[in-house]
Parts: sequence; structure tokens; C-alpha cells
Amino acid sequence: MIITNDMPDIPQYMFDLVSVGDELGKVSEIIRFSPKGLTKQEDDALYGIAFHRGKDVFDPPLSPAAAKSALVARPDVLEHFRDTFPFIDLPM
Repeated sequence: MIITNDMPDIPQYMFDLVSVGDELGKVSEIIRFSPKGLTKQEDDALYGIAFHRGKDVFDPPLSPAAAKSALVARPDVLEHFRDTFPFIDLPM
């Protein structure tokens, strides 16, 4: 991310994440998101994003089709993903 993009295009939190070091608890604080409080449908929608991006999901709890349905049912999850990671192109 940092190597392949122009400096003005890189969100500040990427630099913050690089400098976290051993304090992994600060990651959620930096990105202002933690998957701990998600509903099952929100969690399933995140799998929908992973499948849509072509990621290899190890032992997924649902099929790609079910994950896509969950994502369609929760467009707010996709919107939050796009707001958080604007540098990741995710056409739907």
C-alpha cells in the first residue's frame, strides 16, 4: 500500500498501523473498527467482501453465494468497508 501509492493518496492510519509495534490492541483504536461487536449477518457480509475480492478464505462458515446474499442484505457493511479502505477498488 505505502510502496505502490502516491503519498497524498495514503490514509494517515496506514502510517499509524505501521508504527504500532507490539501494541496490537491499538489496531482497533486506530482503524475505529473491531469485528467483536458484529452481528452474524454483518460478519457474513464481511465474508461476502472477502469472496468478492477473490481472497482464499480458510474454512469459511458459509458458502460464497450465502456470503454474497448477506452482503447484499447489509449494504452498510460494504459502505463502511469502502469508507475505511478507499484505496481498495471493489466494484459491485
